[in-house]
Amino acid sequence: MQVTVCPNSDELLAFRAGRLGLDRHLAVAKHVKTCEACRRQIASIPAPADDTPHRAAAEFPTLRDDTVPAEPVYSRIGPFLLKRILGRGGMGVVYEAEHEKMRNRVALKILPAATLADPAVLARFRREWEAVGRLVHPNVVRALHADDADGTPYLAMELIDGPDLGKVIHRHGALGAADAAAAVRQAALGLSHAHSQGVVHRDVKPSNLLLTSDGTVKLLDLGLARFGASTSGSLQGGTQYLGTADYMAPEQWEGLTADARTDLYALGCVLFYLLTGKPPFGPPEYDSPRAKMRAHRTAPVPDVPGPPEVVSLLNELLAKNPEDRPHSAAEVADRLAIPAMLAQLDRLAVAAGIDTVGAYADGDITAPVPIPTRERPKTAARPSAIGRWWRRLKGRP
Repeated sequence: MQVTVCPNSDELLAFRAGRLGLDRHLAVAKHVKTCEACRRQIASIPAPADDTPHRAAAEFPTLRDDTVPAEPVYSRIGPFLLKRILGRGGMGVVYEAEHEKMRNRVALKILPAATLADPAVLARFRREWEAVGRLVHPNVVRALHADDADGTPYLAMELIDGPDLGKVIHRHGALGAADAAAAVRQAALGLSHAHSQGVVHRDVKPSNLLLTSDGTVKLLDLGLARFGASTSGSLQGGTQYLGTADYMAPEQWEGLTADARTDLYALGCVLFYLLTGKPPFGPPEYDSPRAKMRAHRTAPVPDVPGPPEVVSLLNELLAKNPEDRPHSAAEVADRLAIPAMLAQLDRLAVAAGIDTVGAYADGDITAPVPIPTRERPKTAARPSAIGRWWRRLKGRP
């Protein structure tokens, strides 16, 4: 679809608010990129009070500025001059920055000031340095530099010129099967490389998958990564889980071994989200950590229409038993390499030049997820405690 005549004011307003269908939105975005008159008209349109995306905001929580503790005002970190905040969340603040001598632009991640005194958070951040430093792949955001500046650790990454997949769905709704399969295939290629280097991501979700303007999907944020399998690696101090509730595998909720198959379960949740516009066990039916935990462990995967190859793979990825999932991320990528499914994702990224909704934002649920109060294990370190919790959960004496 190509727009040869300038859209009228009503359509430009709908475009600005994200209320056009995806294909029409992208067609208008492509036109606006080359039409100065339309850009001026968009800039002159006052934003209405309800200028929000078409999906309910409650389904897509975002971190508003008034919920974030005040951060120190940085003008530079080490050799980097800070330009503006790109995103912020529980795991860090990300700036657009420029190297003072090389003049190249980067995305600079800095820990929130309130966490700098927490040794566990600092250890996780430095583990992220090591994890991302191992990975060099077209479908992984590349690390460029890591260091401490006056006691403030930071990580410089390549600057991506498009939104994350969560914001694409938030703005435009669910994708077609070809687009969803193509996006997940690229994510699987990035995960396959990470797994080959002994890195388990443990927080795969749409907001950690960035879409560049040329249609490349890149894996982001290894703040929860582990090297190899990790026993009880999802439990923090017996009171919190590290991860994102809508994308956590059953074994993460149980505090058991998290390995490459855990990432594949999360990738299945991402595929479900791209196809439907919501996670498999999301609100309103599953509106609490306890409800999500039970659903991920016991509820059947909701039906999703689509090509049999994609639906079959989705059900395997979301298998409760890790042994029943595909053997590797490489297998997932191979099974999605269906000629009819190899969509050109640059059509999804066309809007980024005029309508970038932001990348690198951790989101307010990347932080630890509380264990449901009535079902919290007394101790995370002892299997016997987990066993007692498990029996209570199943209603056994």
